[in-house]
Amino acid sequence: MMDRSKGYMYVNKRSRDDSISKIENFLRFFMQGIQDIPLTGKPLSVSMGAPRSKDQLARVQWEFPSKRDKNMKQWAQFFSVMAQVHAALVSDTVLSKRDIFYRDPILFGTQAKADSMLARLALTLQCSRSSLNICASPRSIALGPLDFIGRNSISRCLHKEQLIPDALDPAHIRTSASWALVVEKHAIFQTLQSCNFLHHAATYGITGAGLLITGKGYPDYAVRSFLWLLGTSFNLKIFILMDADPHGLDIARIYMDALIPYKHVYWLGLRTNLWMEIGRPGTWQLLNLADRQKALHLLRSRKMHPILRNELAAQLHAGYKCELEVLCQDKSGTPAQAASGQLLQLIYSQMKSQMIKPS
Repeated sequence: MMDRSKGYMYVNKRSRDDSISKIENFLRFFMQGIQDIPLTGKPLSVSMGAPRSKDQLARVQWEFPSKRDKNMKQWAQFFSVMAQVHAALVSDTVLSKRDIFYRDPILFGTQAKADSMLARLALTLQCSRSSLNICASPRSIALGPLDFIGRNSISRCLHKEQLIPDALDPAHIRTSASWALVVEKHAIFQTLQSCNFLHHAATYGITGAGLLITGKGYPDYAVRSFLWLLGTSFNLKIFILMDADPHGLDIARIYMDALIPYKHVYWLGLRTNLWMEIGRPGTWQLLNLADRQKALHLLRSRKMHPILRNELAAQLHAGYKCELEVLCQDKSGTPAQAASGQLLQLIYSQMKSQMIKPS
């Protein structure tokens, strides 16, 4: 089990009771259906959620019993997840997805299968994951004038990075920040932290206190929902800075999609025209086959923001990609002085240009 001592995630009693009721109603329906099998001569058909579908209301039909061992194993996995969730809700405790898997790793086989069954349960019951008292193992981090308020403690992010808890609401957050910078990787987060990026921002004309955030690659639910709260509840401006490659743009797309329809979201780059202008050719990397396939897949997607779509086209045309770490180096290729790195200059100038634009 995860350490729950900080108690960030909790579901209000009405929501918890509603989830318990939905589980118990499903079980009553299921047991009644089993009792009717001798009368109908047919297996019980159950409408189940479809986690692979983009439509959250999509359904697939499962039969019980089934002649196929694979199908009966899926039922066992589903009811294992349901039993664990029900017990957690009744006792008002929080489970992580890893908790569910490690209760019976032989039954599930992989973490992905346990996650899929959890998603299927949530869709079947039409419940959110948080309303089932399920949280992900925390991975994303934040730094700056920010407090996470738990049941029994407060985690302060002012001087030390802290993990972003799952399933927050505005009552769990206290901040004096007016903007937040989201970076792709922990390495860049650490670079900016080491050179006191937040402290020096005002010197470069960036008004208001700020937060530094990273999802350490592709963002998890915790950081996406946290940013949504920062925008919609605290009216922070959200700046997004990713590597200049197809994966970086895909991550930017996920962040921007998570913040729709909030308007104060700004992608800072890294833009191809900028890194080709200020970077050194020896530090650029050729787009490999996987990069090009990723870019073409994203270009075919209708969900890509026009700015990101144009940048993908620019990357394909240039044939190169560039990581943010390159801008942390001087002309000899060694790490630059913290306060004079090209990366800092780029971030400050891009942020300032967005801040002075009319809303």
